[in-house]
Amino acid sequence: MKAEIIAQINRLPLFELKEIAVKHENEYIDNKYLRAVILQGKPERVISIVSDKYKLVQFKDVFIPAIEKIEEIEDGLVLSYLGKAYLEIYPKGEEFKLNDGERVGLVLRNSVDKAWAIQINFCISSANLPTVILPNTIKGLRKVHVGKIEITKDFIEVINKVKEIWKIIVEKFTQRKFELEELEDFAKITKIGERIKRKLEKKLKVKELNLWEVFVFVIKEIAKRKYKSELHKKEKLQRITNAIFKYAIIEEI
Repeated sequence: MKAEIIAQINRLPLFELKEIAVKHENEYIDNKYLRAVILQGKPERVISIVSDKYKLVQFKDVFIPAIEKIEEIEDGLVLSYLGKAYLEIYPKGEEFKLNDGERVGLVLRNSVDKAWAIQINFCISSANLPTVILPNTIKGLRKVHVGKIEITKDFIEVINKVKEIWKIIVEKFTQRKFELEELEDFAKITKIGERIKRKLEKKLKVKELNLWEVFVFVIKEIAKRKYKSELHKKEKLQRITNAIFKYAIIEEI
């Protein structure tokens, strides 16, 4: 699987920097301070405009060094859309597994359109739930400096901490009763949309729900929607997850 993931990474788009000029009346004036990031060999496909000091780094030059020292990868996912790329990997080994088929993995993201700096997050994969990307704002994860860890040794060392944090999140969400009266504020803060809000309201009028049940319901509903790409879906799920965690003040774990 590791060789297959690396092959997929090597097939990600390549980019190059080009000088640009601005048309003024009937002439083009070179711009000394800006550059265009284009799809390699396709000047008509401008991805973004950056400063002349911008250092272009190809996706493969970020992703491959990040995973090459991991001995075995059980599963993974490589996505890209225009100037963004996303890598989700699950190292092989019992130490990466939780209960009920859940696994701890890594998400790496990068972009050449300035939308994302290089980012590293832990994630939880489950058969019963869309992948949950854990925000680095969680206090326990801030302590391990996930964005700066050297993958392999440091990653292995903090896995137990990540597993512990996930168990606490599930426990706290399960213990937290969700009241119908808080739905309006919850919907505004998390931006789940009117359709999901109405569905939640119907459920809450029939039975009591805890925050974990609300969380599971919301992200499953979000995952059902149609998106431009799988990458857009991942982005949306992460935004909603982050918002719900913030709503629950889960950062203090």
